[in-house]
Amino acid sequence: MANLRLLEIKTSDSTSIHARFTEELDLLLNTSNVVVTSNTPGAPDPTVLAISISKDILSITTQPMTPYAAYFVEFKTSTTADFKSKRGSFLLEDCKTNVPLILGPEEDSNPVKTQLLDYL
Repeated sequence: MANLRLLEIKTSDSTSIHARFTEELDLLLNTSNVVVTSNTPGAPDPTVLAISISKDILSITTQPMTPYAAYFVEFKTSTTADFKSKRGSFLLEDCKTNVPLILGPEEDSNPVKTQLLDYL
């Protein structure tokens, strides 16, 4: 049986992360299967508030992330749920492929950026 793997991860705003995997995910996954940790001194660790699953996409809602701060997103098996696919493939937890690094996205309302773009 092949391992479940992360294919892509991206942030859409300061509280949303979307991850795509190689197979459809088990619907029993919960917030304990995802941990977001800051890799930037002074930036707080955002708590995972909710997750939703749509086939092979895991959507994660967190507390707001600091713009441009680096964060590790760890996908892991927890005491309450195994991180696996609907077909039973388990996530390879090697502390490399299951812990990608992301950047906190730029704030939607950035007055300095707006002023500079208006000037150009």
